[in-house]
Amino acid sequence: MQEEEQGGMPVPSDLMGNMMKRLFAEVRSTDADGNAVISVGWGGDIPLFPPFVGLGSLVVGLLLARILGRRPFVPAPLNLLIVRVAIFAAAVGIIAQVKSACDSEMAKQNAGVNFTPVGGIVTTGPYEYSRNPLYVAVCGLLLGCAVLFDSAWLLLSGLLFPLYVHTLVIPVEEAFLSKLFPDSYPAFLATRPRWFGPF
Repeated sequence: MQEEEQGGMPVPSDLMGNMMKRLFAEVRSTDADGNAVISVGWGGDIPLFPPFVGLGSLVVGLLLARILGRRPFVPAPLNLLIVRVAIFAAAVGIIAQVKSACDSEMAKQNAGVNFTPVGGIVTTGPYEYSRNPLYVAVCGLLLGCAVLFDSAWLLLSGLLFPLYVHTLVIPVEEAFLSKLFPDSYPAFLATRPRWFGPF
């Protein structure tokens, strides 16, 4: 690999090429059994494991609230602590149900979760309403955290997660699955929203 000197630091000459490869997945990574998988991590198809980005956005919001003040946004009477706790508990319950339903449907199709080998496309259960129900559930959980702490900073930092998965994760997954299942995945793309409803 050639390196060039930029600002006193050696920089790989193909840095832009590697960054572009992360945006558009290729079936280039395999597990020990030779199954095609998406590689996650610096230099992989997806630079950061999505749950870490969700957790990071939560930490950023909490730090901003600590440094700059909470900036309440929940209107009365919903701003009562007992109501905010109930909303958060409902969000946790919903994400647990969605995760359980997704795991069950994926097991039926021998489809892996968390970037493990994929044996088929899941089109039932939560996947009838969204191509990415787990990402939708995490967004709901982040919204629940913002309501629990009644912090506009958590509400704003929570946007980092959907922005990350929408721009860097989902396009990689969709390109990967389109190559892996060229006959069935395009029809799934055409009939399910990326997020939920019209989105």
